[in-house]
Amino acid sequence: MKKRNLIHFDPEGLNPKVRKLQSPTSVLFKCKKGECGILSLILEAHGLAQAAAPSDDVTLLWTATHLKPDKLGSLKQHQRINHFPRSYELTRKDRLYKNLQRMQDLYGTRHFDFIPQSFILPAEYKELLTASHRLRCPWIVKPVASSRGRGIYLTYEPSDISIEEPVIVSRYIDNPLLIDDNKSDLRLYVLVTSYDPLVVYLYREGLVRCATVKYTSNAMNLDNPCVHLCNYSINKYHSNFRTSPDLEADDGHKRSFSSLIRSLSQSGKDTRKLIFSIEDLIIKTIASTASHVNIACNMFVPSFTNCFELYGFDILIDANLKPWLLEVNFSPSLGCDTSIDKQIKSAMLCDLLNIVGIESKVTEWCREENVCRTDKRQSGRFRSKSANNRRQSAKSDFSPIFHYFEEQHTRKGEFIRIFPTEISMYRYYDYAGTDLNIAFHNYLFPKGDRSMLGVKKSRRKDFEFPITDTDLARYQNYEEYFEKGYVSKKINNIVRPIAEIMRESPEDGNRWIDTIFEELKYSINAGKRLSVSQARKLFIRYLGCIIQRLPYLASQPGQQQLNLVEKFVCRVATKNRGLHQKLLASPRATVDDKVAFISAQLRSFIDGLEKECKDGSGFPNNNHLDAEILEEFCNIASETDFERLLALHTEVEPDCSLQFLFGRKFSNRTKLILPVICEEGRLDLLKKACLLNGHGSPHIVEKPCSS
Repeated sequence: MKKRNLIHFDPEGLNPKVRKLQSPTSVLFKCKKGECGILSLILEAHGLAQAAAPSDDVTLLWTATHLKPDKLGSLKQHQRINHFPRSYELTRKDRLYKNLQRMQDLYGTRHFDFIPQSFILPAEYKELLTASHRLRCPWIVKPVASSRGRGIYLTYEPSDISIEEPVIVSRYIDNPLLIDDNKSDLRLYVLVTSYDPLVVYLYREGLVRCATVKYTSNAMNLDNPCVHLCNYSINKYHSNFRTSPDLEADDGHKRSFSSLIRSLSQSGKDTRKLIFSIEDLIIKTIASTASHVNIACNMFVPSFTNCFELYGFDILIDANLKPWLLEVNFSPSLGCDTSIDKQIKSAMLCDLLNIVGIESKVTEWCREENVCRTDKRQSGRFRSKSANNRRQSAKSDFSPIFHYFEEQHTRKGEFIRIFPTEISMYRYYDYAGTDLNIAFHNYLFPKGDRSMLGVKKSRRKDFEFPITDTDLARYQNYEEYFEKGYVSKKINNIVRPIAEIMRESPEDGNRWIDTIFEELKYSINAGKRLSVSQARKLFIRYLGCIIQRLPYLASQPGQQQLNLVEKFVCRVATKNRGLHQKLLASPRATVDDKVAFISAQLRSFIDGLEKECKDGSGFPNNNHLDAEILEEFCNIASETDFERLLALHTEVEPDCSLQFLFGRKFSNRTKLILPVICEEGRLDLLKKACLLNGHGSPHIVEKPCSS
């Protein structure tokens, strides 16, 4: 295969002092609908340019949604996209459970015992009632297609479960591994570069996420999410939350996977068995959905080089060090709120991009090297019984494909290839023994693992595999990494926002924000207006300011403003409103618990508004405020500044109302005029929002206050 000139990605390129490791290239990328800040910085630091508009020349497309079949079919050889078609078979909770349940039926539950007993409602409601009556255990309820802990709650009674929308109800694992008396789970990063042949990598570093309230299995605490849920998006708002200062530290509610393994090893736990069990869980989970993805790839994807996918595996370790699969994330968060996020995710993304291979100059490959899935279908599958014949067929027909993935492995960085290995066909023959997987295994390991020479591939359900020399060598890679600690350069100065400069010089910052506000005021007086999406974005930033101020509001005598925010949360909650009010009214919930819960619910409401902003309606045009100036304003404005701007807008536009802030469910007749004068910390805008009832109809209309 012709040698390609690939861009080498290094997290050191994010250091402002050495920014632009490589000269600008003609290579374009596009990030759509996701948290891509750190990814964009990495790509731009290495000379790639963000495509200004949809373009057929984009080399890398990173998106949080599936690409339509016609778009997939038009991909060129050099283009990369970060999703396989039909990968929702793995990432939707209902489809994931159904696929694993099918494997349990085929090969025995004991081989797929890493997922708790679950029921998909409303279809399996009767089965849930029967199991609940027999087991008398707590159940955890999750929407089938949500993330960040949204809509999740625990209950003992199936009658408490709303079945208006599809949910999956799973038996709650009540003996989790506790870290500092808090429940914890793992976020591990898994890269799949091909489903046919199957090629799976596991990143050696990951995240450990801890709940912020001490764990108890007491039924009286089931309604406290900060006890039972480890999601960072929920616990980060709790006053107890602390993040680990670096990857080697073994404290904090968000710490590194390597620090956990070192801690367990020092306490005498069998971490080797734990690592192998996690690898086994990942391989079997992906293998359970591989046939669905392969069918879609053969139908829609032109080349075996086009697709790759990064999955976020959420795994819970119980007190016996048994791993349990919680869910697989379709687009794992790339947000970098903490230094530990920056260090892990920047290095992980650089290694991922190196494996995928981004060419520094787009060229057409030779025709004989352009082995597409179409060619693969035309050439047929391997039918020979002899392993030697399979190897010969592989060398003659599929050697370009195999060479491509073999070359990928040389750029693996801190990723470890967990499938295929020398023993993978012995251990996973039943689940992943396709002709192409077998041929690729024989291509890579013609002699196999000598410790397995006396072992035949078996379909017996009670067949156990010993730990082999290959396993020990692979674990040594983990062990060396865990012992020496994280050696990649720490990236702490990725961006230095204007807000940070303002904190260093408040007087200059105040003059700067006043200048921008006057410019926006001039535009409004000249006839410019906020678009629907612009108004929603302002309200989103405003709510973000309130979230930051919630701990302060909780400390005030009487907590009147906290109660106002609580009232707003109960009004905008569209799902499980009764459960929200039950928690907030619970005498067992502390003020800190309520603050964390309110923050999480506000964050969920913000996510809904952001989705409204992306639905294609209300985008700015020439009659609206300048988008760049408004964005600069949003980056440095305070809570009061947002209120000032929205109040000014409603003063000059009497027909303007809060209906554009809350989505399409509000009628055009809904009008709320805000007071022109907004005082620091009074939550005037939120107070007006609480005047709306659940259907968006206003109770009163207030006129602007006179200055």
